[in-house]
Amino acid sequence: MSADGSAPIRVLIAEDEEHLGAILEHFLRSRGYAVTMCRDGRAALTELHAVPYDVALIDIVMPEMDGLEVLRHLQNEPAPPEVIIITGNGTIDTAITAIKLGAYDYISKPYRMAEIDVMVRRAWEKRELGKANVMLRARTRELPTEMTSRNPSMREVLARLPALAQSDAPVVIKGERGVGKSYVARYLHALSGRVRDSLIEVRQVRGGLTGAAALVGRQGVPSGGAMPTGAFLAADRGTTVIDIAALDEEARGVLRDVIGSNAFMRVGGSHALPLTTRLVICVDDPADAFASSIGAEQLTIPPLRTRHEDLAPLVAEMLAEQTGPIHTIAPEAFDVLASYTWPGNVRELGVVLARCALLAPKENISAGDLRLLLATGAVGVEGRGAPLSDLEKLHIEAMLVRFHWHQGRAAEALGISTKTLYRKMREFGFRRPRKRKFARVRPEE
Repeated sequence: MSADGSAPIRVLIAEDEEHLGAILEHFLRSRGYAVTMCRDGRAALTELHAVPYDVALIDIVMPEMDGLEVLRHLQNEPAPPEVIIITGNGTIDTAITAIKLGAYDYISKPYRMAEIDVMVRRAWEKRELGKANVMLRARTRELPTEMTSRNPSMREVLARLPALAQSDAPVVIKGERGVGKSYVARYLHALSGRVRDSLIEVRQVRGGLTGAAALVGRQGVPSGGAMPTGAFLAADRGTTVIDIAALDEEARGVLRDVIGSNAFMRVGGSHALPLTTRLVICVDDPADAFASSIGAEQLTIPPLRTRHEDLAPLVAEMLAEQTGPIHTIAPEAFDVLASYTWPGNVRELGVVLARCALLAPKENISAGDLRLLLATGAVGVEGRGAPLSDLEKLHIEAMLVRFHWHQGRAAEALGISTKTLYRKMREFGFRRPRKRKFARVRPEE
């Protein structure tokens, strides 16, 4: 087992001397390492592309491809193992070249087995420290430290998370778009013992569908550039969060097979690899056949329109995260929030508050600010928002309404000349209303 009692440290040995390789393999296995043996450089590189090893012991002189050439290829990998070069001649030039190519260290033949053990352990510790630093920065930016709710249905969901976090079984999270499924998935990861390792999210991007290779990766030696690793290997012992809407039918079939066998094969590969990542699958449609066909634990996140109890804490949290002046929200504004149906759910709420913080003339967001923003449709379904020109239009209209279409006062509040305001009004097609249909929106609101 590894130093922290988790899965064994994975070590690859590339050694063409059969007797010496067998001795080294036997010794490292006896020390608790998970060891794989290769007899030439090309076979070693193929294996290193297929499996995320922690440490690789690579001989310099080997058939097919020497150790330094293997090192050069590994420079293109997104998360290569720590490499210890084994050299028979011990020349300083070879050592310097290996270090420049990214090797952790080198050792000369003949060597003592205890020396190998210490070096492998230290190389693994260096790799783990690097991963921990990367994940610490990622967690600081992205992972929630706690989740609370006043809504009974949401509280039931949150109550199940600590127990689910201790399991390796796949989880399906259902809920409408923008309801916070990926946020719950990140919190599940944060609660688990996998938090020191990667969290990879497979999402739908601009309506495109993701194929099976994005999940399992491709087998082969790259001719240039990094070979796609695939989400399962990139997340390794961490968590893979998958938006099922992002997958085409082939990828869904692959995912179903992976869940059933707990193993996968890379595209173009010849042997199965164990699944070491934890799968969390996000589903928008509660009737999606895939969700019910895999026998996973199921969580359902209620939509925001049924969670009025959570509006106040969500608003407080989102406004606290805004850049610029700290905004507050008037008590009567919550009636506006509660009366809206929130088709984009929590995501849309965040965008609405961000727009209000940008456009509100004071640091207190009023009911009138919210009514105007929601009525003009400046925020689309799922919080996609509006172009910058639309926001400018909305801001100018808001000032005109606030000052009852007094152009001089509106221009002063906007920080522009009356001439510029008049030009903008013509550009956006604004006309002073004959009736005071905006009279309800008063400055004190």
